[in-house]
Amino acid sequence: MQPMLRTFRRHRLMPALVVMQIALATAILCNTLALLQQRLAPLLMPDGVAARQLILVSQIASQAAPWTGAQVRAGEDALRAIPGVVAVTSGVNLPMLMSVRITGNVSNASGKRTVNSAAMIGDDLVPTLGAHIVAGRDFRASELVHATAQNAMGMQSSAPVILTRSLARHLFPHQNPLGQSVRIGQNHPYDHVVVGVVSHLVRSDISAKTQADAGNVMLLPARVSGMPFIQYAVLSRTGAQASVLKAIPVAIDRAFPSSMRMSGIKPKVQTFVHARDALFRSRRAAAWLLSSVTLVVLIVTLIGIMGLTGFWVQQRTRQIGVRRALGARRVDILRYFQTENFLLATLGIALGCAAAIGINVWLMAHYAVPRLPIVYLPIGALALWLLGQLAVLGPALRAARVPPTMAMRAA
Repeated sequence: MQPMLRTFRRHRLMPALVVMQIALATAILCNTLALLQQRLAPLLMPDGVAARQLILVSQIASQAAPWTGAQVRAGEDALRAIPGVVAVTSGVNLPMLMSVRITGNVSNASGKRTVNSAAMIGDDLVPTLGAHIVAGRDFRASELVHATAQNAMGMQSSAPVILTRSLARHLFPHQNPLGQSVRIGQNHPYDHVVVGVVSHLVRSDISAKTQADAGNVMLLPARVSGMPFIQYAVLSRTGAQASVLKAIPVAIDRAFPSSMRMSGIKPKVQTFVHARDALFRSRRAAAWLLSSVTLVVLIVTLIGIMGLTGFWVQQRTRQIGVRRALGARRVDILRYFQTENFLLATLGIALGCAAAIGINVWLMAHYAVPRLPIVYLPIGALALWLLGQLAVLGPALRAARVPPTMAMRAA
């Protein structure tokens, strides 16, 4: 250690450059990895629906008064009559549809745990979406309520609810959620009893603020009416999706003639897969961008450390030759430079972790970026330690291969 410290004091510029480069790389890498994980997490989550069979119908806009319950049911019947259709439900805030969103805070009955959640509302959601119930049961027909704008889409009632496993774990950790009560928002004092839990569903309003809660979804049983826009989810038989897609526009025109619909707004019919791809397109682009930034940072840091270390090793050829002449083995020279780089990397990583936290605080204040999870600091440190050892390996091996006599002559 003493020879290394004396070398650092005599040659301050080169160690300082290595430390600064590692510190900057650590700060960038920690924040970039955290942002990348936050962008990728919703993309990698299971959809929890029959994605290859599900079709979404939206943008059925009324020209005059809101659609009545009878008109909404007529649309369901028209879609259900299409050959190859297994199930149909009208709803609000259906998966991957952005026209109507219902989100807010949900708390357990005690109010001690509150999380942000999305609510999907419909009269036959579980079988139509193809969701998988892992605990409890589906809604009963007698539990359906009317969902209108006046009663907050059915939330101002004592209707039961079904939670995703993610939401249930947030609200009732280490407890059986079945039979427990939840409350939606602060101004709705209605208790909703949990009757079932589904494995997965993904909310469609994913943003910087809600991406950590992407899997928090609750289902409410309700018949939609009095809405200016209608959404339908249609479940087709396996292999029949293409024919059902072609038949849906005809069924919609029959149930909702163009004279009743708002001009300039055409009903939108798309598969769930297409809707998901369109909704997450910008998120995928951001993930590719962050991945590229991460790769560039690692490559530039690797090349920079190799260049600086190689130059520094070359400047100390005489020192290497003296050590070899005094009996130092090749492995001793290799170990010396690797240890030296480890010390510099450790100092750079410590400074970089502090800078990473500072950058994250600035991003939180100006761009609503979530807090940097502390786990990314050791991940970034480990990556830079390994990168530093890899970068110094080439110059150190070349130094270790130099014969003592040649090193002395080169000096």
